[in-house]
Amino acid sequence: MGLAPALLLGGSDEWLAVDGTPFPSENWKWEDGCLRTIAGLTAFQDLRSRQEFIAVEFTFEWKLAMGANSGVKYHIEKVDVWRAPDGKGFHKRGRGPEFQLADDEREPHAIEDARCATGGLYGKLAPEKRTSRPAGTWNDARLVSDGLHVEHWVNGIRVLAYQRDTKALPGPIVLQHHNSEAWFRNMRLERR
Repeated sequence: MGLAPALLLGGSDEWLAVDGTPFPSENWKWEDGCLRTIAGLTAFQDLRSRQEFIAVEFTFEWKLAMGANSGVKYHIEKVDVWRAPDGKGFHKRGRGPEFQLADDEREPHAIEDARCATGGLYGKLAPEKRTSRPAGTWNDARLVSDGLHVEHWVNGIRVLAYQRDTKALPGPIVLQHHNSEAWFRNMRLERR
């Protein structure tokens, strides 16, 4: 069985705040064909795709500012919402496996712990190799999951493959807002 037609995720109407509320324009912006985070906020929110999946291939291009940290989450297990420290707004975070994206040369967690480097399964599994380009340059990535077997690809190289313990439930793709600048473009979602 082949892939279903690809869904291009290229507009605000295809994304929601991670809790399902409308697109959080105070946290994310479409600019020059790219979806980017707005950094320096006291309350920041992850984004979620409107579409949900179990088996998927998600391809995208990304770049980060120096020292930045972001990620792509999938097979979401829950959403946490809590008030920002200054009481103005809420943090909204998707919880589930995370395909880590980081400035591997400057982001402290990526330097100290290989499980927090680009392409890793954040905090759990390190990538087999580091293949990301320097901060400020575009990278290609691919996430492949059939609900049990998962692969992370960075710049054409498979850097991680693992088996889940249990089959995933349907869920969205989530882009992480980690209060640092990240850009995403050419995002394609294909159901498998």
